[in-house]
Amino acid sequence: MRDWVREHRQIERDQLDELIAANEEMHGPLTQEEIDAAEREMSGEGQGDRAAV
Repeated sequence: MRDWVREHRQIERDQLDELIAANEEMHGPLTQEEIDAAEREMSGEGQGDRAAV
């Protein structure tokens, strides 16, 4: 992989880390229950056979 692609991806990861930190500062960290609920929502569980889009 080219160096500029690695650098771009690292910048994206750093920016995501900053967004997560800012969100946690405002709202507190996510609980395990919230994480589990989000994972269920993304996988479409509990929505019949409709997957989340």
